[in-house]
Amino acid sequence: MNNISVLIVEDEPIWLKKLELTLDEIGCTIAASFSDVAEAITQLDKLSFDIALLDIRMNGVNAGISIGKMIHKLYNKPFIFITSGNDKETVEEAIAAKPSAFLMKPVNDYSLYAAIQLALQNHALNTPAASLTEQNNHEHFFVKTGNGYKKISWSHVVALAVEDRYTKVITQNVQDILLIGSRLAKTIQVILPKHLQPAFVQISRTHFINIQHIQQLKEHTIYTAHQSFIVSDNFLQNLKHSLPII
Repeated sequence: MNNISVLIVEDEPIWLKKLELTLDEIGCTIAASFSDVAEAITQLDKLSFDIALLDIRMNGVNAGISIGKMIHKLYNKPFIFITSGNDKETVEEAIAAKPSAFLMKPVNDYSLYAAIQLALQNHALNTPAASLTEQNNHEHFFVKTGNGYKKISWSHVVALAVEDRYTKVITQNVQDILLIGSRLAKTIQVILPKHLQPAFVQISRTHFINIQHIQQLKEHTIYTAHQSFIVSDNFLQNLKHSLPII
């Protein structure tokens, strides 16, 4: 499983470092980071990346817009504008460049993850972005598989489990072997949409279960349609409180 690779072009060192740390937290790989637009442009042909994060205002001009247009036209890659300015002329010029999203600094982990997911989704479907604002209420997500992306509905996720430095996604299809490039705690806190978090209940140190898939709880064993999971003593009572037991 390859992580989503991201190109960053940002001329402010503090924000560049923040983006690098955030991308690492949400399980993305950094293809390259540039603080100089001219250098970034000369390196584009040599880089392999899935999506770009671009600061609009660099070196005193809206240089990020120019490189965004280039990425769209020459490389057919999605890109996201990240900026601290929101004057009307800049926004209108940015919209004309056809970005996948438009985020304001400071950007939190979940907003960035949601924007990247939406950008990849829209690009995969070859449709324009729904809007240039932060959107994070989606019911599905994409994981990178080889050279493409696989769409997974959160409703089909039976459980999330620890898998080294990754999160294993256990779906209704027991043949699927899917990984999210972040640790389980970060997946639950940041990647899983907030409105779905109550449905995923911890049952052990290594597993969270989607209670919508539980068909039977017998002593310390959970049964779903095709799988079973063991509930640790420390988490059994909390699980029972989460189930609509009458």
